[in-house]
Amino acid sequence: MDGSLSYDSFQAWSRHSANSQAIDRAFSMVARAGKQAIRSGNKAEQEAYTRLATLALAAYMESSVNEIVWYYSGLREPDRYSLGALSVENRWRELVRLGFARRRGLSSSGVPEALQFTDRARYNKVVEVIDKRIVPLANARNALAHGQWEFAFKVSSVIVDAERMKTIRTYSLWRLTLERNLLKHLVRVVHDLVATVAAHERDFDVHVRNLNAANERIVKGSRSKWERTMMARHRRRPSGVSPS
Repeated sequence: MDGSLSYDSFQAWSRHSANSQAIDRAFSMVARAGKQAIRSGNKAEQEAYTRLATLALAAYMESSVNEIVWYYSGLREPDRYSLGALSVENRWRELVRLGFARRRGLSSSGVPEALQFTDRARYNKVVEVIDKRIVPLANARNALAHGQWEFAFKVSSVIVDAERMKTIRTYSLWRLTLERNLLKHLVRVVHDLVATVAAHERDFDVHVRNLNAANERIVKGSRSKWERTMMARHRRRPSGVSPS
């Protein structure tokens, strides 16, 4: 398969790409409605739109990794299908492993141990982002998709999972908006690693600076300030002007 793009893989990529675009539009629409709920002080609507936005962002995250898997990437066909059988967080991790292995002529089992210093640092940085941002989002999605909107449960569906509930509640509309931006930078990093020859080396540092800046906004930003600013602007807007 290396060196050419089969019709089937192109068709798979184009369908995942169409999914990503549709989901991203849906996220924007849900977030817009959620912001209006914040402006109007409707807590019930705000919470509902937040849950829906969490599901939409998680769906976008999964569709995006599938786009990379099926893009012209040099991945062997068996690797593409084996990636599809993994959990979404492990799909991201393994895709990064395969990308570095292919780039340096290694077996995937040799990554990261056999990587040189710079490549190992790059590998560790990307996996760190996956662990910190992709894994919690996937966990929140799994609970919400199984109807656990108020209470999340352990496997027994009887015992409340306090840790998962805490994870779900970290996703405000403010946080989700910033996570969406960070995710798009992560997609660029992994796409370049897997699907390009020169862009990874040329642009990695720029992409990582963008990732770090996006992460800083999440860590150091203020949800309450963001919400207060929106409400204040809403109160000051001229009569008849709709908020964006």
